[in-house]
Amino acid sequence: ADLSDANLRGAKVTQAQLNKAKSLQGTVMPNGSKHP
Repeated sequence: ADLSDANLRGAKVTQAQLNKAKSLQGTVMPNGSKHP
């Protein structure tokens, strides 16, 4: 999945799920940090 620029703040996702993402560029992570 392409999660570029998605807002995952507060989402319950596992590290394994994030590892499967095609792109996390610009994504706001569940902890509020922004992925480069």
